[in-house]
Amino acid sequence: MKFRSGIILLMFISIWGCSNGSNNSVILAASGKHPAGWVVALTGGNHPDAYLNVPSSCFECHGKDLAGGISNISCFSASRNGIACHPGGPSNHPAGWAAAESHGAAAKAVFSGRNGMPHCQRCHGNDFSGTAQGPSCLNNAACHGAGKLSAHSPSPWLSKIGGRTHHNADASNAGACAVCHINGANSTRQPSPAAPAGTAPGCYNNTLCHGVEGHASGWNAASQHGAAAKDVAGGSKGFSSCTQCHGTQFDGGIAGQSCLSTAGCHGAAVAAPHPPRPWKTAGGVTHTSTDTSNASQCVPCHTNGANSTRAPRPGDPVGTSSCFNNTLCHGTIGHAAGWSAANQHGAEAKKAPTASTGFSSCQPCHGTAFNNGSATSCMKGLGCHGLLVNSPHPAKPWASTVAGAPTHTNTDTGNVGTCAICHTGGANSDVKPPTPAAGTAGCFNNTLCHFHVIPYADPAAHGAEAKKDLTVCKVCHGTSGPNFDGGTAPVACSGCHTFAKAHPTDWQGSGTYSHRTAGNRANACSICHNITTAGAGPLAKAPSCISAEFANADGTGATRTCHASGPGNAPHSVPYTNHNATGATNFTNCQGCHQVAANGTAIPPGCMNCHITSPVVTPNGCTSCHGNPPNSGGYPNVAAAHAAHMPASKVATTALACADCHTGLGLGTVDHQVRAKARTATGRANPVVFSSLALIGATAAFNDTNDQCTNTYCHGAQMPGGDTTGNNRSPIWSSPFLPATISVTACGTCHGFPPSTASGHPSISAPAAFPLGSGCNCHANINSAGTTYTNIFINKALHINGIFEPTAGGHTPLFPNYNHQAAGTGASCTGCHAIGTATSVYPATVLGNAPDCRGCHRKAAPGVGCGSCHGTTNGRPNGTSFPDRQGSSNGHSRGAHSIACTSCHPITTGNVSHGWSNRTKSSNAVVVPALNWNPGSRAANTGTCNPSAGSFTGCHTSRTGWY
Repeated sequence: MKFRSGIILLMFISIWGCSNGSNNSVILAASGKHPAGWVVALTGGNHPDAYLNVPSSCFECHGKDLAGGISNISCFSASRNGIACHPGGPSNHPAGWAAAESHGAAAKAVFSGRNGMPHCQRCHGNDFSGTAQGPSCLNNAACHGAGKLSAHSPSPWLSKIGGRTHHNADASNAGACAVCHINGANSTRQPSPAAPAGTAPGCYNNTLCHGVEGHASGWNAASQHGAAAKDVAGGSKGFSSCTQCHGTQFDGGIAGQSCLSTAGCHGAAVAAPHPPRPWKTAGGVTHTSTDTSNASQCVPCHTNGANSTRAPRPGDPVGTSSCFNNTLCHGTIGHAAGWSAANQHGAEAKKAPTASTGFSSCQPCHGTAFNNGSATSCMKGLGCHGLLVNSPHPAKPWASTVAGAPTHTNTDTGNVGTCAICHTGGANSDVKPPTPAAGTAGCFNNTLCHFHVIPYADPAAHGAEAKKDLTVCKVCHGTSGPNFDGGTAPVACSGCHTFAKAHPTDWQGSGTYSHRTAGNRANACSICHNITTAGAGPLAKAPSCISAEFANADGTGATRTCHASGPGNAPHSVPYTNHNATGATNFTNCQGCHQVAANGTAIPPGCMNCHITSPVVTPNGCTSCHGNPPNSGGYPNVAAAHAAHMPASKVATTALACADCHTGLGLGTVDHQVRAKARTATGRANPVVFSSLALIGATAAFNDTNDQCTNTYCHGAQMPGGDTTGNNRSPIWSSPFLPATISVTACGTCHGFPPSTASGHPSISAPAAFPLGSGCNCHANINSAGTTYTNIFINKALHINGIFEPTAGGHTPLFPNYNHQAAGTGASCTGCHAIGTATSVYPATVLGNAPDCRGCHRKAAPGVGCGSCHGTTNGRPNGTSFPDRQGSSNGHSRGAHSIACTSCHPITTGNVSHGWSNRTKSSNAVVVPALNWNPGSRAANTGTCNPSAGSFTGCHTSRTGWY
């Protein structure tokens, strides 16, 4: 009897010794084992708090050194029943704990077991300044930083772009936050008004930093608040985040808005914070997609299956509240024997997603991230995919061509949504898309790792992608060196590309295919080619990029140009203003580097970066950019008055060249190329630079702002006698100039009709109409019977041609080919021409006035032979300046040069080009080519001729010093 009483007393003492008075938790159940929920993966379960409250309570079974004791179970075990223990001791953290991703994530998680900042306070102190069990979290260079007096990342600890932030810290940590932030202390935010005294710390109740918060517009939609409530619990997500404002029972709380029995919410008769049961409809609202981390919020209503059509199976083990462990509605759901083998669970996970297959079927138990569910984590598991493998599948590259080896290549593409969690944009993969794309995730569309479908043999498909970056192809289809013979992918590029290994043999640019638009050429080309110097590259038969040309080995005999000046360096000047001439004769050579289509800012540029249409289709006449002349409304093909300046003009036949109005801007000039490249819609500044006809005796100008020509010869700027009575001498380029039908007004456009008497024109009455009859009979070129632009002139070529051609008593034509010397110097000349002095000028100051004879005959009046311009009567030059330049002893003064002028000068007396004419002055004599004449600088002792080296016979060899 006494023995039995002793046994009872011993049991009482044992039970009393294994209880925790501070939290009323039982350490040992009646069975002698720890109660359910004692050890839980990730959170630790209930035993961390029990140990920290009364460490000695663990000594009885596990020993004072916790190395095993009578239980023979050491707390220092690496793991037990698949759950990691404390290999470094109960007070130590696991390896890698110092990383923010480890201890930071645990501190911000829901306060439970080892998680949550209140749990950190047990060892690191209520104010986190350290205790005998743990170091300080403050002012710690090895932790949050020297001088940082906070138990978290430096303020503002707020990021919206993926950085560290307190936004996702669970609200259950509010009590720990209150140590530093009560009433908004140490924060840029202070709540107003302050919370009533005694209010428990909360994130959104005015006790800390934030006041009572509202929701964004549209939050009452199920797709908004419902989706957020069903998400992974933490921060502002999960049902627990709702309780901060709506109360722990969802019946109002500080928000004053109940989620229960509310007509505007889930329904007047629905006493639940979710849609009415069964809350499970195919394609509609359903609880089946609720993250299992929300299980604790289901407890108040659904413990042991309450308020549910489902109840857990009796007799199954019961643990900490979770979705599939008999504590709520669903019983324990396990897998068949042998499920841990890869050929079991791996094969099922890789199948098309259904309720029981595909990676998504694992998530209801293992969590949306495969490490946050009610079941064992799939990540970093020693008995699973590997202690250091942070993925729900074997370690990367998880690709093999060996039969039976683990590989992802036979995973159903329906799992792509799950793959996107870790591999968007090629993240955590050795294979990355060359041009990552946004949009719906797909296995072969650049959103994840791969960028092509399988099979992929069509060149039109794989060629375009391969050109983006051949180094990407090599990751799967090659090995080290210039090898594209197959790698992790069984297909060898060299199986089709026999000679070039990874691209068409004829790929230099002139053929159908071209490398010029390939991406990452600096790295891709160097796989096989020597890209810096001459000579062989990594692939022996691959030509150096520095080669001048290369003959392909494909049997076609095609020889293509390379980069003789080095890759990226053009084999011609840049800009290459004369490329039009090269392109017209050897366009194939151009295509060695350039494509026809536009290619933006790429180098080398495409032809149509400048040309509006293909220069291959319209190679001649400048018409790849504009008509000839321009004939439309948009730049650079603006018609305006171009046609009126062509040979079909109404009043002239002078054929203007583009350069007459666009001097220095035309084909073959840098300016022309720059303007073409700009491709502006309205043109560039200063498009007109006059020359030739427009400038005769005038300083012509063009106003780019209003398209107006001023002071041009063509429009009456230099009329005889200075007549200025034309009614439109400064026309607008874009406005009509002459009316469709000839009229008196039309004829007075450039000059008076008739000109003013101030200009020297006789005073006559203006003709009233056409035909003119005898009204203009002084002008022999006017047809007195003419009534149209076509027949008003006897010879339209004599109108606006830059030459003054009087017909009354004068000579026709005047110049440049009239032999006036033969005509003599009598009254027939002096009737119009004065014989002035040596100071007379040529040409005449006023266009149309007869030039002074002495303007050309500088030495004397005409009539003394050649001596009026140079020399004496024999014309042999004896002066110091042109045209009377004697030169040195090797010049005209040398006796050996007493030969006919025509021996050295082809233009002499009687030649129509002899002397100044057509208002143009020359400054040097013309010399026959046979003399091999080189004037040098024309300074003293320069000027060399070598007649004996040419076809000139009977003369001296090379001599210098003519001047």
